[in-house]
Formats: sequence, structure tokens, C-alpha cells
Amino acid sequence: MLWRKLVALLSVFVYQSDLTHAALVERRIDDTQGDSATGLRPVYLPAEGVWNGLDCSQCQLKPDIARVFGGTYSEATYRPARGIVSVDIQFEGVAIDVYFILAPFSARLTTLTECLFILDGGEPATFRYQPGAEDTEFIYEHSVFSRTDLPDANHTLRITVPEVPHELFLNFDYAIYMYAGLF
Repeated sequence: MLWRKLVALLSVFVYQSDLTHAALVERRIDDTQGDSATGLRPVYLPAEGVWNGLDCSQCQLKPDIARVFGGTYSEATYRPARGIVSVDIQFEGVAIDVYFILAPFSARLTTLTECLFILDGGEPATFRYQPGAEDTEFIYEHSVFSRTDLPDANHTLRITVPEVPHELFLNFDYAIYMYAGLF
């Protein structure tokens, strides 16, 4: 988990002066409820008609709600004729870890997950998961992107699909970021 990766960095960010202390604080960004501290919510594009959640009656891939963070998730199927699918997450911190729900194999449904992570407009990082016939269960809380070397500043992370000629499936559950808090 992200906090384990940052234990070594904690000593760098913890300092003491006469009146001020700082430490890394873990915060979560839920797909629906947003940032646990600021309330800022992810921005899904397109805004309508592509992204679905628990209330999707036509969705055939249904994760176990008891196993998803906060009891919610946001999923979309990219179809080339419809255009790009993306979600933007804003946070202030020094590290971030993004978690997806990965779909099991299906011979009739799109279950290939492939996406790009573009942090602050930089070079994209790619994630790809193609379930095989032996993959019969959803995979929950799967870390699909992690960065621990960020400057303590405001950041925007765009999760988007590559422009490919085939369908892709995305299921965003939550993100964890580390904030250098003062107290």
C-alpha cells in the first residue's frame, strides 16, 4: 500500500520548529464522494452517457458492492466511435496511488482494461490488463498507478484511454494521496 512506500520518506517531511509540526497524512478520493478532506470530486468526461455506477441497469459487469471502497465505483466502456473517455483527479500532495476494479474474463463482453495516466500534463504512464479464461473473479483494490516522488503542490491526474480501434473497459474505485499536513 502507498503508506508503506512512504515510510522512508516520512523522516524527510517530518520536521520540528518552535511551534510547527508536519507529517504525511493519508487522504482518499472516492470515485463518487470525492476527496475526504476537500470534498473535490473527480471530473468524468464525457459528462453524460458513458460513465456508470451502481444504478446502471444495462451494465452486465457487476462487482460485489461489499468489496468496493465506499460502496461505489464508476465504470465506462470506451467505444472508438464515441470518442475519448477520461476522469480528472485533483489533489495537493507528495504521492498518489490509484485503485481500479478489474473485470473477469468474458467471451462476449469487453473486459480489457487499458489506460494512460497523465500527471500534470507530463509523459503518460500506461496500464494494461487482459483477463485470461482462467480469470473468473473480479480483482478489487488493484493498484494501477503510483507515484511517490511528487513536489508538495497541487496536481492534476488525468486517467484516459488511448485512441485504439477496439473497445476498452475502465472501473475507477478510489485513489489515495499523501498530503504534507501541518499541525
